[in-house]
Amino acid sequence: MCNIQINGLIETDAVFIEKFTVSTGGVGPGHVESGIPEINCGAICEGTYLDRRSVTLITIADNNIAIFDHWEDACQGQGANCQLTVDSDKITQAIFTAPQELFCNGFE
Repeated sequence: MCNIQINGLIETDAVFIEKFTVSTGGVGPGHVESGIPEINCGAICEGTYLDRRSVTLITIADNNIAIFDHWEDACQGQGANCQLTVDSDKITQAIFTAPQELFCNGFE
């Protein structure tokens, strides 16, 4: 909240800041990276950004241990890379799964 007493003509600027939270989940290990230094996280990371900032999130699944499955919340429906604009408080989660072993007639 900002209170200003006006005794004449004044000029002011307002800067809007939004909160952005990224987390990972599921049964496989992985993390999320971005070109923004604040987003390079394992289980969870969050930060505040100037309003309308464009963010690209990149999922990184640990090789041979996990695969990226899907996004939830703000990135829902996008592929392994999610691009969005932080124009309000946003939350998203990258879900990773463990790869399934293949069996054929009961043999590995």
